[in-house]
Amino acid sequence: MYGSLSSRGVYLTAKVEPQPAPSAAVPPVGSEPAPERLTTQQLGAQRLAAERELLFWESVKDSAMPAEIQAYLDRYPGGTYEILARSRLQALQGTQSPPAAPEVPEMTAEALEDRLKLTRAEHRLVQLGLLAAGFDPGPADGLIGSKTRAALLQWQASRGEPATGYLGVESAKLLLVAGKQQAARQRAQREAQEQARREAAEAQRQRREREAQERARRDAEERRKWERLLVMVRVEGDSFVMGCKSGRDRDCNDSEKPAHRVRVASFEIGKYEVTQELWETVTGDNPSKFAGCAQCPVERVSWDDVQEFLRGLNDLTGDQYRLPTEAEWEYAARGGRESRDYEYAGGNEVGSVAWYSQNSEGRTHPVGRKSANELGLHDMSGNVWEWVEDCWNDSYAGAPADGRAWEGGDCGRRVVRGGSWYFALFLRSADRIPFSAGYRNNVLGFRIARTLTP
Repeated sequence: MYGSLSSRGVYLTAKVEPQPAPSAAVPPVGSEPAPERLTTQQLGAQRLAAERELLFWESVKDSAMPAEIQAYLDRYPGGTYEILARSRLQALQGTQSPPAAPEVPEMTAEALEDRLKLTRAEHRLVQLGLLAAGFDPGPADGLIGSKTRAALLQWQASRGEPATGYLGVESAKLLLVAGKQQAARQRAQREAQEQARREAAEAQRQRREREAQERARRDAEERRKWERLLVMVRVEGDSFVMGCKSGRDRDCNDSEKPAHRVRVASFEIGKYEVTQELWETVTGDNPSKFAGCAQCPVERVSWDDVQEFLRGLNDLTGDQYRLPTEAEWEYAARGGRESRDYEYAGGNEVGSVAWYSQNSEGRTHPVGRKSANELGLHDMSGNVWEWVEDCWNDSYAGAPADGRAWEGGDCGRRVVRGGSWYFALFLRSADRIPFSAGYRNNVLGFRIARTLTP
């Protein structure tokens, strides 16, 4: 086949060679069959395909466009000119300049910030970063308002950057890092404050616990003190014959007559006379002549002084202590329901139950050293005379029969009972004499009583 390529196309001229006649010889036995011979029609089709491939290649082989070379390779994979086509394609691709990037319009600062797509939490970190740099962004709430924009402008200006008030990539990175550090510092500060608060609360709790324990200790100590100072004996009520009773009492005075029956309600009375210690505890002073003996009875106190003392005692204890009535005093001195009708309080032998002129050595003695009476009461006879609540009357004519204090009569003078360390007289349970309500003497003291509440 012969051909030529002109500017107007490709012209082909075919020269047909004479073909030898096919051999009719039979192949020997045992040999392989000969390849099948192509017919004239098949040979013509092959020649036409080859001519078309050549025409395509010839039309693109000198092209400067890689796409045309690639078109040949795509149409004739494994074709006759594949190696030449690939070599040409590589040559073209190595020398061709990349396409110019399309021009992108310049973005505004606001648009650039929008492209960052920061979350509210990240905006809060930006605000904390501004705060750490010394610029006030307002509340660090993640909401970018005018105050945050103003702080951002100041921060950008301080760094010599264009002051846009909007975040760029680099500025966002810097402020986020600074914000995280600031958040960590704030978190550490909060944790330290919370730890300090917990420690302070614990210290306060411990202090309150110690104070409560101290109050409880003082209260218990106070109770023990009052229990020691205010030893009271319950006296069960009953009726008795008050005054000088024939066959029971002797050496009676007219003031002890007439003997009369009195009903006394149950009450409490001090086991001992009021001591100097108790008086000092309530008033802060000690008027006694025989001071320095805490357990000795207080003396040189008037009836009026005793009323002031009782007000102070009741304020301190919240209770209602008082002087016994004259009827209560005599009923208790005689032993109440347990009375054995002794002449003195607790016995007929005065020296065993009373400090008086014959054994006192000229002074008072600590309470409770002599024998008690039937109710366990000490010093109802002797040591110091004891004030009672009643006004003075020269006899019992018209005296109350219910054990109340006698409020009628000479109330400028009040009754004392029991005798004292100074005398051998006035020690009987029935003895009674008056003193002025304002009179003080080292033979005058008292004991307290308390009404029982239902």
